[in-house]
Amino acid sequence: MKKIIILCLLVFVVIFSITGCEKNESKPKDKEEEKFTDLVDLRSEPFLIDGKKYIPAHNRVPEGKKPLTVYFPDSNYMFLVPVTRFVDGDSDLFNSCIRELQNGAGKSSGLSPYSPIGKINNVYYESKDRQVTVDLSSEDPKYAMGSTGSMVYLGSLLRSYAEIPDVDQIQFLLDGKKVESIFHGSTDDDKPYKLRKHPEAYVLLETERRLYLLPAPNYEPFKTEVSKIEDLSKELFSILKAGKKFGDFQLKPTVQKDVKLNKVKRNENVLELDFNEVIKDDLFLKDKPNFVLLDSLVYTFTSIPGIDEIKISIEGKPLNTLNDVKFPESFKRFSVINDLTTE
Repeated sequence: MKKIIILCLLVFVVIFSITGCEKNESKPKDKEEEKFTDLVDLRSEPFLIDGKKYIPAHNRVPEGKKPLTVYFPDSNYMFLVPVTRFVDGDSDLFNSCIRELQNGAGKSSGLSPYSPIGKINNVYYESKDRQVTVDLSSEDPKYAMGSTGSMVYLGSLLRSYAEIPDVDQIQFLLDGKKVESIFHGSTDDDKPYKLRKHPEAYVLLETERRLYLLPAPNYEPFKTEVSKIEDLSKELFSILKAGKKFGDFQLKPTVQKDVKLNKVKRNENVLELDFNEVIKDDLFLKDKPNFVLLDSLVYTFTSIPGIDEIKISIEGKPLNTLNDVKFPESFKRFSVINDLTTE
């Protein structure tokens, strides 16, 4: 029972393989199209809100590298923030995940600069059970030092490994042995932690240096098996409009309050979202596309199990062009979120 409580507090999810993009098939441009700038071409520049930058999600991966998203705590150890790192193309993702977490987010990130985890003896993967086994070291008992540190330790590992498509569960060992209680407050760590996917609303974290998109912690996971897609979508959308407060800490909304989600329709793995006219004002800030809004919509609604992409329309009309910018027919997740290589 205690493990169930811990899992609900962490609200970890299996994120779909982040290999998507703004779908935009290459076609010869006619004269009418030439006057429009492709939205994807504008993603290479930081987006500013009140003087603080947000790095739009993108698919630009250095040659010979591959993306790996891991989760670091913010400076107050309240939230876990997804950050994409680039690792060697032939590297083992299961061990790379540990190395990147041990490297920490870095001092210039505005997040906690320290590693959320400690020394790890060994990591190995069993394809039969789609299981990663992580052997912790008693020489560095960071995993048991207080409830907050312990939960961040566990949460960073669970959420980071959930980003790897081949992983369904994690077994923790301590010095090569199964132990009933490893993490603070848990009494059944000798059993594997199952990684499941839950819908999450992606909102905005403001740090001293920059803005980050992250899933808002939800202590009562949405029950997709009993929820109509319309009701679930509108519940998620309400969080995007309001943000979320945790004591003295506020995660900022990504959508202005007057934007209305008129209609939701599911077409196999595509979710079609229709908004009122007000969203036109929100799609651009100071003549630049509002990538915080767009990325928030994409990541939130593709967190719903079975949804791989979204389509956006306004009062029943597809969002094709606006303010001389050409929008894609549909949106998928990107391979890179909260890129720190620009720091």
